[in-house]
Amino acid sequence: MNTTMTATYIDILRHSECEGGHIFRGKTDVALLPKGLQDMQDRIAALDQSWDCIISSPLVRCREYAEHLHAQTGTTLIIEPRIQEMSFGDWEGVKIDQLIASANLSFLKWQQNPANHSPPGGEPLADVKVRLEQFFIDLMENHAGKQVLLVTHGGVIRVLLSYLLNMPLQYATCFDVPYACFSRVGVFDDEKNRVIKLLAHNLTG
Repeated sequence: MNTTMTATYIDILRHSECEGGHIFRGKTDVALLPKGLQDMQDRIAALDQSWDCIISSPLVRCREYAEHLHAQTGTTLIIEPRIQEMSFGDWEGVKIDQLIASANLSFLKWQQNPANHSPPGGEPLADVKVRLEQFFIDLMENHAGKQVLLVTHGGVIRVLLSYLLNMPLQYATCFDVPYACFSRVGVFDDEKNRVIKLLAHNLTG
């Protein structure tokens, strides 16, 4: 008996270097540096890929490149608030080195166990996971069998990958996600089963 398999490919691109330096920017809306935009263009050009749909965070450091790619290729573009970066609350705009140097207790607890300790006034990782779970359900309902590009953020990518690979949330920060990081996830469905595989991470071409 033949079994029909549906393969959906989710490519994930992190934004590149942007204004403000080495800070917690979270939901703070800052633009890409010219170098950052060029790095994203170079990364995608080296991969020589095409997509059925581009889905971007609404924050300008992701949306700027997504709009550029949409204009260049004509690929459908969807702006999706659920894949914008987590909020860092009181740490928004604060230099990371400043918190490290101050031995801030909340920061130390967050570094050691980000799944159970959130930035003051920030968004818990569990809440990020909930919105990404629903986003993934909707993505599969609307784009099954397609090749989709997500343009999003480091924190989102870590949580999304940990969820898709059925890893405990506490291990989300184990993923190294540098600027312009490109990952590929395959979702393979038949009548009874779903298999999700991380096919590539930080692919350069």
